[in-house]
Amino acid sequence: MTETRTLQQVKGGTYTVSIPREWAEARGVEAGEPIAFHRRPDGSLLVRSTDPADRPLAFTRIVVAGADESDDDSDGTDDIVRRLRSAYVAGYERIVVEPPPGDGTKGTTSTASISDGTRRAVRSMARGSIGITLDIEADDRIVLREVTDAGTAPFAEWIRRLRRLSASTQAEAVESILDGVSEPSAPPSLDHVASNREDRTRLVDAITRYVTRALADPDVFDRLGFDCRRLVGYALIAHELDRIADDVVALHHGCAHVDLGTCSPSESFVETADRLTEDAHHALERAVIAVTGSIDANTSTPSHGRSDHAIAAIETRDRVLDRVGALRDALRSGSSTRSDYRATCALGVLVKTVECAARIATLGIHDRESDV
Repeated sequence: MTETRTLQQVKGGTYTVSIPREWAEARGVEAGEPIAFHRRPDGSLLVRSTDPADRPLAFTRIVVAGADESDDDSDGTDDIVRRLRSAYVAGYERIVVEPPPGDGTKGTTSTASISDGTRRAVRSMARGSIGITLDIEADDRIVLREVTDAGTAPFAEWIRRLRRLSASTQAEAVESILDGVSEPSAPPSLDHVASNREDRTRLVDAITRYVTRALADPDVFDRLGFDCRRLVGYALIAHELDRIADDVVALHHGCAHVDLGTCSPSESFVETADRLTEDAHHALERAVIAVTGSIDANTSTPSHGRSDHAIAAIETRDRVLDRVGALRDALRSGSSTRSDYRATCALGVLVKTVECAARIATLGIHDRESDV
């Protein structure tokens, strides 16, 4: 709800404006108490209470079955993992895991103990997540605590690492498919292509977590120095890079089970596909530079130069799509074979990669425009 109030000037030149009574009463704010003002990048002011209770992501509690309530330590572990991950991605600073309160207990302290299966799940979560640690582990209570300063979260570095993982998946998938094409008797292996899934999930979850923290906590938002558009852009890019890797693995999986027969495309097709793979890799690299400003932590690209990288990524997308179209036409004009299907899968990987690069590059262009 928008409410308009008149700005007034008091003796000494100070400007004042009254705060709605309903707002103050709802938050228990009284005359003489401090109020926080946060200057937004767009020039607006955010007013909020300084009461710690107004921090919605300070902590959350996950209630689990006690050890004596389950005959199997692994009972409900999958559900606990999902709840832990949800709390982590939601951005909570502290995640408290405990059984329901027992009879005669005070507050939230329980007399029941936490099962071994739950303990393993929480420890695994702490080891496999960025920015949190196992702070307290007692019989009836486990606490995960944030250790990475949300106000200094290295979004750009996480995006660059995610780009490398996605690009690696793309390159390995195409190479594996084309190896299978040149040696029709051997279907490609899936294990190494999907092997970085866990690392990608860890990075995407961390980026989502700290974007959420920044949007919910004005102090974190102010320290980062980003506007909302850039923060949301980082989250979108992370999910784009993760999705393209998953799509590539799915394409690879589909063609891995095709009986190749004895036919294979020409050597010129394989050579052209190799060159296009390099082009797709460079398009993704330049798109990430357009957003983060560099391809590694030791270099930096001026804002005006980032737009050049974004445009180059989009132009590369167009060139690759043109060449892929020509290769597909050539495959259609020849005799249809199962090997042609495998070649089409390889081209599909390239198409998905360059289209992902173009979407990221577009975000980079819009981000630069918002800085002008």
